[in-house]
Amino acid sequence: MDIFLTTGAFRTLTAAGRLASAGGCRGFLLGHRRGDRVYIESALPSPRSAWPSLESFYALDADLERKIVGFFIWKPSAAARMPLLQPFGTGKVLVELSGPAGKKPVLSGAVVDYEGRFIFRRIPVIVERPAP
Repeated sequence: MDIFLTTGAFRTLTAAGRLASAGGCRGFLLGHRRGDRVYIESALPSPRSAWPSLESFYALDADLERKIVGFFIWKPSAAARMPLLQPFGTGKVLVELSGPAGKKPVLSGAVVDYEGRFIFRRIPVIVERPAP
């Protein structure tokens, strides 16, 4: 399994990082699955104060035509990851971004899995190269 970020989604994530406060930012990844690949077509930043409850997560996903395939976190911390280790996160992907503003971010990917407890299983992130 891997994560494929389109050029547009990568640019949105990079822009979100420029706007992030010292505490980072987070949001939702929108796209679709095809086989063992999760295609990320866009990203929707979320204010820290607006991170949804379980009920509002499902309502937001319905508003977005069930396109939420994962989450992103800029400047990830254990506390920021913990809310994703729940049933609604299972099978969703996580893209973590870090690095100084203005530089190409360092990306890491994971999928939320369940093996007797909720865990993050690392998977690769592939970034689409723009056409020349």
